Amino acid sequence: MRSRVITPSLVVIMLACASAAPACFATDMTPGVQNESTSEADFQQWLATFRSNATTKGIDTATLDLAFQNITLDPTVHQLDTAQPEFTTAIWDYLSERLTPKNTQQGQELLQKEPVLNEVERHYGVNAKIIAAIWCIESGYGKDIGSRDVIRSLATLAYKGRRMNYGATQLMAALHILQNKDIARAQLIGSWAGAMGQTQFIPTTYLDYAVDFNHDNRRDVWSSRADALASTASYLKRSA
Repeated sequence: MRSRVITPSLVVIMLACASAAPACFATDMTPGVQNESTSEADFQQWLATFRSNATTKGIDTATLDLAFQNITLDPTVHQLDTAQPEFTTAIWDYLSERLTPKNTQQGQELLQKEPVLNEVERHYGVNAKIIAAIWCIESGYGKDIGSRDVIRSLATLAYKGRRMNYGATQLMAALHILQNKDIARAQLIGSWAGAMGQTQFIPTTYLDYAVDFNHDNRRDVWSSRADALASTASYLKRSA
């Protein structure tokens, strides 16, 4: 999931306050143009150095060419970082905005009608209600998985700012995901911070916990409900 950690106990709290508020979907924050103190040329120079380092970590040239073709600095990423709602919104407001009566009702309907939730619960021993709550909070039951280029966002974070180490680590992991052919380059999308799929795994979490629950030889947390929900259960079970 995202850089924050949602534990089962926190989800119970989330469910308890579900009766209080507006939508569970993430707010579409569109920042103004950020003043850049560094140039695109500097970013491209940094990117060349990162590419060189990536080859020593097992990333092949074909993957690097595919990942970084026409990549540019994204000037909106750092502004979105400072506006992240988990840090600028009080916890109870944040939770209540994402678990409304309407969304709770939809979750209850999915628990009854979506067989994969019960299959995942049986397989992993993780309560399906907890999985459904995370699914709602992170993407509105798969409706809002993010549309940003994960490689571009993470390269921007790795290049400069308070999340440089995070960005570099997650960018390297994203390159491994691409090299493993779990997802096509154009479909490697997510949030400005690189969170991906229906329950918003960051790339390192994906590499450690994502599973191929529908047995199609791909760990597709973007478009496969089975893989996304089973990967969430895998994470909760193994990190408990």
